[in-house]
Amino acid sequence: MDSYKIILEPTKPIPVTDLKIGIIQGKDLYFPLTRMDLLHRMSDYFNKHIVNMAQKGKTDLAWYGMHGPRSMFDNEILHIASINTLYRYNDAMLNENNLNLKLGVTDFREWIGTSVQAAADKDFCEDMHRAGIADDDNAFLYFSLPLSNCAAIVTSDSKVAVGLRSEKVAYLPNTYHVVGGMCRTKNKIDFSEMREELVSEMGIFESNISKADFVGMVADKKTGDPELMYIVFLGMDEAGLRDSWQRKAPDKYEHKKLEFVDREKLRGFIDDNYGRIVPSGEATLEAYLKYY
Repeated sequence: MDSYKIILEPTKPIPVTDLKIGIIQGKDLYFPLTRMDLLHRMSDYFNKHIVNMAQKGKTDLAWYGMHGPRSMFDNEILHIASINTLYRYNDAMLNENNLNLKLGVTDFREWIGTSVQAAADKDFCEDMHRAGIADDDNAFLYFSLPLSNCAAIVTSDSKVAVGLRSEKVAYLPNTYHVVGGMCRTKNKIDFSEMREELVSEMGIFESNISKADFVGMVADKKTGDPELMYIVFLGMDEAGLRDSWQRKAPDKYEHKKLEFVDREKLRGFIDDNYGRIVPSGEATLEAYLKYY
């Protein structure tokens, strides 16, 4: 748990069909005039991020720009520079099957400029923590804190799928993770958004899911980024999931490799890859071991 902290956890897994999520109005990310230095550093980092991502994708950009189709060129541009509006986490409370979330609004630019920069730059991270504590006794006051979902996938032959993230992702490339994504304000906050991630990253459709449970909420200790955690059990085996990932997942580029770990070997996998697993992914794998 060096990299994450548990925000809340149920006494036992809650089937997603029984989970009720309520939303309370919270605060958006705001920088006062006395903290313009942090705001400028956030914006400068995002601008550099756009350039770096364009450099990484220049081969695909050039190909689709010259040969088409136009839709693929547009998708590459949006992957690099789109600014989606996201829910900003303030607080959470779980009472039996009722999860109440206090949320404001943030966006992808603010997340890149605060969380991703803090993960890469120790000095910036410490400056952000000091400023938040000084102004409101809150180390994460000036962080984006976008709410996300993540899910550990368990196949019908009891294998846990873990992906090795590609160089194309904006955050923590070349690390292991489960399936996940941010909660966009245009979508409802429930398991339906997690279903979209399962389709896009893994080619897993609702008909493939035999059971899905909510197992808690976790935050990155460095950036405060919060994630709702799920365990998803499939009616397909390892071979079926690997085939779906390769043939049906439009965003399979997020993982350059997919590994399958037996439950009895999962503890060893976590320990052997210490520091190479996305914090929320590690927490979700730990939740699977705890509850199942």
